[in-house]
Amino acid sequence: KIKDIYNKYNVKNIYISGGINPKRKNNETTPEATNILNKLPKLNTNILVDTNATNTKENVENFFNLAHNLQHLENIVFISKDYASGRCYFTLKKYFSQSNIFSYPYSVDNVDRLIWYKSAKGVALVIGEFERIKKYSNNNDIYLDNKSKILLEEINSSLSKQTLINTFSNITIQT
Repeated sequence: KIKDIYNKYNVKNIYISGGINPKRKNNETTPEATNILNKLPKLNTNILVDTNATNTKENVENFFNLAHNLQHLENIVFISKDYASGRCYFTLKKYFSQSNIFSYPYSVDNVDRLIWYKSAKGVALVIGEFERIKKYSNNNDIYLDNKSKILLEEINSSLSKQTLINTFSNITIQT
């Protein structure tokens, strides 16, 4: 997939970010960016690697600081986990408001935008993202356009976390 993106957008720089998140309980010893770099195919471009960021905001802030040394970024293409792509987009938009931002989400653990509600893990991940977007919006850590703010408020006022869990936990998978 990365080669398709690389060719489609004539990529000049690749920024890979991700450290070791101290909140995770899986005893990581290798930074996320290092794991990603090791999986990349050989590409004829400049690759910037940040192994210090421990969350999405730090990923984008560190990228923003590095990007000042680059020319204006007309287009930013980001790759993220399916369930986190909205939050990643909103975080990037806060720092790069003049850039076109394109998302290439990927599925992990059989959780993607079409079937996330069919598993308890998918529901938990999406609810977690909703909670983070709400929190980060309140803290002004992300940019939300008016349409997104209205949608966030509608969801927030009509559904509680427990209602979301109950609603999606009762859906049976039909094959």
